[in-house]
Amino acid sequence: TYTHTHTHKEAHPVNTYGATKLMFEEEIKGRWPNHVILRSSLIYGPVPPRACSRKDTFLQFLDNSLSKDTPTSLFADEVRCPIYVKDVTTIILAFLSEDVFKVCTSKTHEGGLEQRGFNMGGPEPLSRVRMGEIVCRVRGHDVARITHSKRADLDLGFTSPLDISMNSSRLIQQTPWVTAALSRKEDDVTHNVRNAPAGLAMFEHVATFVL
Repeated sequence: TYTHTHTHKEAHPVNTYGATKLMFEEEIKGRWPNHVILRSSLIYGPVPPRACSRKDTFLQFLDNSLSKDTPTSLFADEVRCPIYVKDVTTIILAFLSEDVFKVCTSKTHEGGLEQRGFNMGGPEPLSRVRMGEIVCRVRGHDVARITHSKRADLDLGFTSPLDISMNSSRLIQQTPWVTAALSRKEDDVTHNVRNAPAGLAMFEHVATFVL
């Protein structure tokens, strides 16, 4: 939705979807000075515990589609930084903890945050094809079932960037409570992501334990 993915630069939305998101951010800034804005990337994880508009995440879609003996067309040129849903909730809860909440609600000159907008993406940029290949390896599906397609060849009727990979380094570097919270996570995925940046879960590790 934006022409770049660095939170320290001015945003330049390229479609209505991105423009409305930026408008909402500006509305939040105007109404609540002591805000925190987290821009998320593609969120994935286990099947949602409650009924919702989508019965599964992109991870389950890949597993279900690639388990069938039919071709599955995936974009090779569309890149995102998918983030594990438990990382998202861990980060949000870290901001809501009592001590951190005091920092977030304080003015900058009183020890509050200097930066209040953060990218919240996963640790690796992945195409849809690459995610499909990882699921095939984890689940034993035939990778030949993946057919490569180009999103750039489609007329969507609106402009949409192919690469919306996120640089989330500012979130990790400037919020030590987030890094600490991620390092304290207790689940099967966490115990197998020791090499992941700042404790963020790698897509392959999540797929291994969730599917």
